[in-house]
Amino acid sequence: MSIFCHNRSMIKIKELFTTFENLLKSHDWLFDFSDDHSVWKRGLEQRERLRSIALTLGKENAERVSDLWNAFAPDGFERSVESFEPKKAEPKWRLREGVKPNRKFRFSAVNEIRRELGDENLKTSESRKQAVFRLTWGIDPNEIEKQMGFHLHMPSHPELCELV
Repeated sequence: MSIFCHNRSMIKIKELFTTFENLLKSHDWLFDFSDDHSVWKRGLEQRERLRSIALTLGKENAERVSDLWNAFAPDGFERSVESFEPKKAEPKWRLREGVKPNRKFRFSAVNEIRRELGDENLKTSESRKQAVFRLTWGIDPNEIEKQMGFHLHMPSHPELCELV
């Protein structure tokens, strides 16, 4: 990158910080409480514009963005530096090639597993969900999956899942 392009980009960032500060100064922070729909709509649009600019500027200097935001925001509207930093990409998981959930099982098999789990009278939905999970994936659910309502937690099963 040439010095000219770098200077031009720095000038644009400085201008954007100035715009951001002016918008913060004039923003109606309590627009949500307005009975006038046009006031509410205008406030919402301004807030979205502020957030958009803040995220753009946060790539350059999240601490400065947070300081500016908090200098003008009333109590309860403050934001941390982290809220303006670029988000890290979450890893994406998928089932390994050839791994397919088993959707063809008899409910008698579900009831058999429920009895193995100690639910002799077949009364708890927990035992039904656990049995269906076992039959669907061919594995016992771990604690994370039990807390998630018996949904497959892909990072826990590298034998079934992989990172994309």
